[in-house]
Amino acid sequence: MNNSHIRFTRPAAFSSAVTIVAALTSQACADPLPAENPKTHLDEPVQPIAIQVDTTRSSEAPASSAPAVAEAPPPPTYKDVGLKTPESVLYEATSDVYLVSNINGAPPEKDNNGFISILAPDGSVKALKFIAGGENGVTLDAPKGMGISGDVLYVSDIQDVRKFDLKTGAPKGSIHIPKATFLNDIAVDAQGTVYVSDSGRKAGKEGLEPSGTDALYKLVGDKAVVVVKGKQLEGPNGVNVDADGIEFATMGGDSFVRINAAGKELARAHLPGGGLDGIVRLADGSYLVSSWQGQAVYRGGFTQPFVAVLKDAPSSADIGYDSKRDRILIPVLMQDLVRTVALPESDAPKAVANPAPKADELVSASPASSAPSAAPPKAK
Repeated sequence: MNNSHIRFTRPAAFSSAVTIVAALTSQACADPLPAENPKTHLDEPVQPIAIQVDTTRSSEAPASSAPAVAEAPPPPTYKDVGLKTPESVLYEATSDVYLVSNINGAPPEKDNNGFISILAPDGSVKALKFIAGGENGVTLDAPKGMGISGDVLYVSDIQDVRKFDLKTGAPKGSIHIPKATFLNDIAVDAQGTVYVSDSGRKAGKEGLEPSGTDALYKLVGDKAVVVVKGKQLEGPNGVNVDADGIEFATMGGDSFVRINAAGKELARAHLPGGGLDGIVRLADGSYLVSSWQGQAVYRGGFTQPFVAVLKDAPSSADIGYDSKRDRILIPVLMQDLVRTVALPESDAPKAVANPAPKADELVSASPASSAPSAAPPKAK
């Protein structure tokens, strides 16, 4: 997520994004969701297109005996499908789907209209509202980061971490963190322990303003334990947990930081642009980090400089990664869409997923109608 109190000079494009975020904060989205008929089941598999091969032979130019090979379709963009202020995309490898958190309004607004969508890698929508605030006993205000531990989907939601059954979407309780003001990203370690960042933001006259609650929490049972806290964290946003420690990206600066389990800083890197958001770690040890100020996705690490691998990427929020297809999954928060972009072949090692225990199939397969198109995004 972005905010209007960032400690660096903003280019005009970044200031425009901040202005829109301020408008989003001042008034929650009053528009109702489109009148889709939400489904919570997977679509029937898409039938492959039959490839017509010309078997005509010319006496002057004999045809090659090599079989025809169909070109792979380009990575899809999910536009005008009903997404509303998408903040995070998580690749669920077991079911081979993308989970998308939709704020559907202002990021700090408790309006119980947030929802989680399921998208298929082929460009179709499996379920626009797999989980929806105000339906089936669900409370979901402004969902942001997501993580999977066992068969439970964890979702950050302002002051609460919501828990849902990964297969059915049924609510399984929540963990309230009263001292938090803007819970943001979630990461899960190899043992299934869940970590969540508090970016320390609140609604203000100019948009999102610092609240002073900046922190990183670890969930122990149904309690949140502080790993590190303080304004010096500069609004921790994206989080990654691995064998080397805990990394977070700063919303209020350009720092990418590694700490240990006790909260001690181990390493720090600075990116070309600030207003940092999502993190993905790749198999070679490098990282992908999205930047609101830079309007880019950078790749680098603590021992190598960060460079832009994707430019012209405004309002890119909490990115994900499809490790099967080497795609960056980009929620474009201000445009109500999700982009998927392939890294160049020479620059696309397989991503390292959080090695949490796998769950069964996410949703039982059965026919579902396509989601209707949504109206064009409106400034809030």
